Amino acid sequence: MAGFRSLTIAVVVALAASGYAINTDVLIGSAHARDVLFVVSVVTSHVQKSGHTVRLVRGSGLGEAEWSALSAGFHPSSEPDSDANNTLLAGCFRVDEVRITGDTALVVGTLGPVPRGDGCFMLDDCGQIFKVAFERKGMTWYVLNETVAEC
Repeated sequence: MAGFRSLTIAVVVALAASGYAINTDVLIGSAHARDVLFVVSVVTSHVQKSGHTVRLVRGSGLGEAEWSALSAGFHPSSEPDSDANNTLLAGCFRVDEVRITGDTALVVGTLGPVPRGDGCFMLDDCGQIFKVAFERKGMTWYVLNETVAEC
């Protein structure tokens, strides 16, 4: 039980550092939900350290269990995430993938803005894509690799 307590404290600290309101009730849920919250909170804190304030948006490829965990822990905004000019607004971080398999995890997300437009003109303007790989040792997740790419 001591390992669970330290992981719970780590999740609360990471969520607090990311600037999101924290629903600690979700931390009592499944281990998978706790892992999803933790790895995504690490990624959002990295995005915010680069000078961006973010709000989470669900990517079309994100599973229901992962989005439920994120919704319970992060309280995503109900404000629009797109408009007539952008498929993803500035300040929105679309969580495209959260994959946790055993002791490895991968989080992929896109930071807006992503303008609308003709595909051939948009190759250089599709937001910033964050890919962060994790490895768990014991009860602790470690960042193995982080890449940030602009199209």
